[in-house]
Amino acid sequence: MELSTLLLVAVAIAVSVAVALWASNIAFYYTGFEMLDVSCRAGEGSVIITVRNRGTRPVTLISAVVEGEVRELGLTLRPGELGEFSLPVKRAGVVQVEVRTPGKVYPCVVEVRG
Repeated sequence: MELSTLLLVAVAIAVSVAVALWASNIAFYYTGFEMLDVSCRAGEGSVIITVRNRGTRPVTLISAVVEGEVRELGLTLRPGELGEFSLPVKRAGVVQVEVRTPGKVYPCVVEVRG
């Protein structure tokens, strides 16, 4: 095999690897996904909800449902951002919380002491 043929094959392989990496980066950037970590803890007469956006695009928290009551939020978290908010509860005991986004519902359960 001649040196020029070998060089041509090596350049073709290098260019194809570079194009494949570029295409995968573009695909990852434009096909964002939603992934939130939601945790709850009890406060004094309230539930403290912590949300971290682990996805690749901004996510808007539309509402939270606490004890069946819908509370509007309108909080937007960028990728990697952490948000924390507190919502009052009417009674002590086990409280179920749902954080809602346009695409998903994230449940959380916490015990509030009276």
